[in-house]
Amino acid sequence: KGPGRDRLAIDGHNADRVFLHASTGTLAIEDLTITGGRYEGQHAYGGCIYSKGSVMLTRSAVDLCAAVGADKAIGGGIVATENLTMYSSELAGNMVSVTTGMPATLVAAGGGALVAGELEMHESSISGNTVLAAVGKAYAGGALATSFTAKYSTFTGNQAVSSTGGIDNYSIAGGMAALYSIFLLDTTIDSNSADLAGGAFVSNSGFGTIVQSTISSNVGRMGIGGLAADVDLNMLGSTVAFNSGGVYGGGGVFSAGANANLESTILADNSPTDFDGAPVVTGSHNLVKVIGVQASPMPGDTITLDPGLGPLVNNGGGTRSHALGAGSVAIDAGSGGSLNLESDQRGAGFKRPVGAAQDIGAFEFDADRIMTNGYE
Repeated sequence: KGPGRDRLAIDGHNADRVFLHASTGTLAIEDLTITGGRYEGQHAYGGCIYSKGSVMLTRSAVDLCAAVGADKAIGGGIVATENLTMYSSELAGNMVSVTTGMPATLVAAGGGALVAGELEMHESSISGNTVLAAVGKAYAGGALATSFTAKYSTFTGNQAVSSTGGIDNYSIAGGMAALYSIFLLDTTIDSNSADLAGGAFVSNSGFGTIVQSTISSNVGRMGIGGLAADVDLNMLGSTVAFNSGGVYGGGGVFSAGANANLESTILADNSPTDFDGAPVVTGSHNLVKVIGVQASPMPGDTITLDPGLGPLVNNGGGTRSHALGAGSVAIDAGSGGSLNLESDQRGAGFKRPVGAAQDIGAFEFDADRIMTNGYE
């Protein structure tokens, strides 16, 4: 326990890892910054923290840490062999780097953290982390976990890089990768990059539920800019926009699970497509501009017009969002349905619905609101 993360730091000065938690149970860190840890070796695990149990961060930061391996490295900031829980905390500027590696082999993963169990975030951020493989595959620039739960949180500016690139040595998941499932609520994933799945990737046989969240401005250099999901996908009241994929396509969402349910969700202004994949698509009251050639037909009431989105900025609340412009076709065109929440992505004070019906997407337009954040 410390006096505040801005007032006290434990600094490894790039000499060694900061904490080795060599037992089960939970390593709890409160009101502290853990920084400057560096662990090097043939296999490097955990630049600042390596826990054989769980880690809990409360109002704390783990930043500027590095795991540097010859053949393999994971968890630039944290490795937790059980769970990681974050309350009002951040993982920032951490790095995983592998100097040699093996071609066509996963050698580097989890720039900010690698968690064998669940990574749970509340009002927290994972930003500016990097995973780099000189040779081989790199995975999850921000964080890798078996499952994710993120509420009122942000993944931004993370990257996964495989220097040699190509079909055998590529990077996956710039922002986050879940091996089983994700649940996002009022969360933003933006400005992350990788060869495939620039924003997020969900694999295996779990589920993906995304509620009132924004996926924006992520880049998949080879393909799939925003979200790649190999699981059943459920997107409610969310916005996926301005993501870009490469020659393999899939700009916004690529869904490879059996089913995709979309409700009151905007998929627009992504390149080259807004939605692609071959699941059965159900739901209603959505706006999807460009549908890929592999996609199943959209529900009959799907709007394909321009939603008139503003830039990704702080429109109020704890996460950034895309506002709807006055006159947008998405205004009053949504449905509460199974969503039925009293506020939009920005949280308390930003009522939903305003007007005749809920708006499509994560943002609720209110013509009578004068100020959203501070004094403008």
